[in-house]
Amino acid sequence: MEIYFDHEKLKVYQKAIDFINWSEIIFKKIEHKISKVDQLINNKNIIHKFILLFIILI
Repeated sequence: MEIYFDHEKLKVYQKAIDFINWSEIIFKKIEHKISKVDQLINNKNIIHKFILLFIILI
């Protein structure tokens, strides 16, 4: 890693960059699973609203 600014020499800065890189890898691994969970939650909400509408109409 090439250093252009003084703050890039700080350990806390380097650790923060390491954390961002690590979290990006983890997020890419679980991103697909998260979208599936979001779809399930959305479908559950739609079904719930449909059932309520059906009950109201009866």
